Amino acid sequence: MQLAFCLFHYFPYGGLQRECLALAKACQAQGAQIHVITTHWQGEIPPEFQLHLVAKKGHRNHTQMQHYAQAVAQVTKKNHFDSVIGFNKISGLDVYFAADNCAAEKYAHTLKRFIPGSRARTYIQLEKAVFNGQTQILFLNEQQASIYQKHYGKAYPYRTLPVHIDPQFQHPTTQTRRQDKYCLLFIATAPYVKGLDRVLLALQALPDTLKKQCELKVVGSDPAMLKWPVFMPHTKNLHIECLGSRSDIPVLMQQAHLLLHPARQEAGGLVLIEAAASGLPVITSAECGYAEILKETQTGIVLPLPFQQEAFNQALLQSLNNPQQWQTMHNHGLAYGQDPHLYQQHQQTAQWLCQR
Repeated sequence: MQLAFCLFHYFPYGGLQRECLALAKACQAQGAQIHVITTHWQGEIPPEFQLHLVAKKGHRNHTQMQHYAQAVAQVTKKNHFDSVIGFNKISGLDVYFAADNCAAEKYAHTLKRFIPGSRARTYIQLEKAVFNGQTQILFLNEQQASIYQKHYGKAYPYRTLPVHIDPQFQHPTTQTRRQDKYCLLFIATAPYVKGLDRVLLALQALPDTLKKQCELKVVGSDPAMLKWPVFMPHTKNLHIECLGSRSDIPVLMQQAHLLLHPARQEAGGLVLIEAAASGLPVITSAECGYAEILKETQTGIVLPLPFQQEAFNQALLQSLNNPQQWQTMHNHGLAYGQDPHLYQQHQQTAQWLCQR
């Protein structure tokens, strides 16, 4: 079986990229030949993966995606793939892994009041090409599915995927957390979207004695981003360590006291579940699709909608001052992470993809 995985840009530590790679490897283990159609692959290419590199054209994100969709169509026309699986919204897909937020929802207010610009029009057109009644949609969670269904109904085949965690997060080893410092973790490749400025503001709002005890580790982002105007004014007198992209996330999670993820938008939020399973309590926003799991498992604090900075400030302050609450969430997380099914879901999805 020849399976084509379509991903605009692969780099090792993005959530979408990790999902794509894990699912492709699981399909390969089922006996499928894996093809990847992408504009760029950063890092080692897995053995026996066949890479189809297409040119990146255009100066803006939405025009680049439009050109990418056209390039994918040319590659699939020349090859005889049994199934084309997309991780970006483009036409011609057999299966779409819905890792992105709904464009129709994002631009709904704009469309009502203004003539949409080329960016909005392009993303909505690409989205409509996916929700065409024939492409199989793989939703990450029910919250995400309901948003898409508000705009496109249910006249298309779809499945809601169970949560999958990489096995490297299973059976976390015991790491010594510092007693004289609070290690706070922020993990994101898109720091503004995931709320780094909100994290900095919450740290600045702490009492001085507590602020001096906090160390923020920023993972997954270019260290130079702290000089961006949206972040730099809020970094004064804070202890911040920018670690860039890392492969030892499980260890960092086991050394930290809290994961902070007050995202502005997040269809799923795999990092939330990985943290919970590692016994790392989380403070996150209700915008995250997997936030409901944190509520159900009592492994984190979910800030209500609409997001309010003061509520986040208070949640952080209370978490740092309440070791009993931290211990309870930590224990619930370790118990949640003991479920072996959490680490096997991609195999089940791969089996379905190879048999459809």
